[in-house]
Amino acid sequence: MRIWIGLFVILATSCGNDHTFTGSSGVNENKAAPPPPPSDAEILPEDKLPDDKILGSRYELALSCLSDRESNSSSVTLEEDLLAPVSDGYTHELWISSDLCQKKDVTRQVAIIVDASGSMQANDPRTGDQCGRLRAVEALIQSGGPQRSYALITFADTVIFSNRQFYDNLSQIKADMTSFGGSADILCDAQTTTHYDAALDRARDLFERTEPADFREIYFVSDGAPSEGHAGLAIADELKSEQGITLVAIMLGSRDRILEDQLASRDRRQQPYFERVDQAGKLTKTLADLAARAENRVVKADVFIKGLTNGMTLSFSGFDYPKGQGFALPPITLDQKKEPLGYEVRYQYRLSDDTEYIQTKTYRWP
Repeated sequence: MRIWIGLFVILATSCGNDHTFTGSSGVNENKAAPPPPPSDAEILPEDKLPDDKILGSRYELALSCLSDRESNSSSVTLEEDLLAPVSDGYTHELWISSDLCQKKDVTRQVAIIVDASGSMQANDPRTGDQCGRLRAVEALIQSGGPQRSYALITFADTVIFSNRQFYDNLSQIKADMTSFGGSADILCDAQTTTHYDAALDRARDLFERTEPADFREIYFVSDGAPSEGHAGLAIADELKSEQGITLVAIMLGSRDRILEDQLASRDRRQQPYFERVDQAGKLTKTLADLAARAENRVVKADVFIKGLTNGMTLSFSGFDYPKGQGFALPPITLDQKKEPLGYEVRYQYRLSDDTEYIQTKTYRWP
C-alpha cells in the first residue's frame, strides 16, 4: 500500500507579512499559541486576487512518504528550483501543506497472549480485583479505534482462557468471559508451568479462522522461558514468516532473552519489538508504547525554512496546524534582500520506531 504526502510549496509576491525572517542570523520561532491554519493552501486565480497581491510564479512540490518507498533511503534531496526575481518593495509568500504520512483506514487484528503461570503469583500478584496484566490489557483494548479487533488468550501449561473470535471492544470480550469468571479471575491467574506452544497454537487457529485484516499482530506477555521444550518458537516463526503476523513481546521480571532474541518480530532497522519491565505496574505504559511502535505512527512532523545567506530559520510542527488528515502552515514571507541566495525547505518526520525521514528542497534566486 502506497501513501503519498502532498507537500505543496506555493510562492506568490505580496506586500504583507505573516511569518517573516528577522534579524541577521539565528532562529526566529513564534512560541505563542499557533494561529489557525489558512483556510486554503491554493493561490487564487489572478482575477480573484486582492488588490495588494500580485501573482508571481507558483511552485508545487508533491513528495511520497519515504517510509513507503521501495528504496531504503531515509533522506532525499529533490531537484533545485529557481525563484522568480521580485520587484523592489515586494516579497515572496510561501505556503506549505502536507499529509502526515499516517496509514489511514487500515484494519488490525490483535491477539493478546498473557502468561498466567505460577510464577506470576510473585511477579504480578492479584490485589482485590486488579493486577498489572489486567490494567494493561484493558487499557490497550479501550484505546483501540473502530478499525481494530481483539482476542484474548491466557495460558500456563495449557490454554486457560481464549476468546472464540476477534471482538471490536472490551465489553464484547468481557461478555465472552462470563462462563469462566470475571476479568481478574482470568487475567490475574497464576497456576502451574509455562508452555508457549499451546497459546501460540490457539492464536494461529484464531487467525486462520478469521478473514485477514490489513495488519495482524500478537502481543505476548510472559515472565520467563518455557518450562520445557521450545515448540512454541517454531509456531512463532511460522506466524511471522508465513502469515506475516507481527509478534510484540514483553518480559516481566526476568532476564531471560528468549522473547527478545527468538520470539519478537524485527522492525525495518532489525530491532526487536520487545521491552523488558521489572515490575507489573509498568505494563500498561510499556504495552501502549509497543503497540504504537508496531503500528509505526508518525510522532514528529517538522518543517524548517532556512535562509541560504544569513542562515535565518523558521521552524514549525505540523501537529500545531492540523488541516484534514495533514497540516497547513500559515503563510511565510521570504525576502530576497535579506536572503539573496534563496531558501532551503526541509520536511523531517519520525515514526514511532524511531526511524526518521528527511526531504529537502532548495529554492534559489537567479
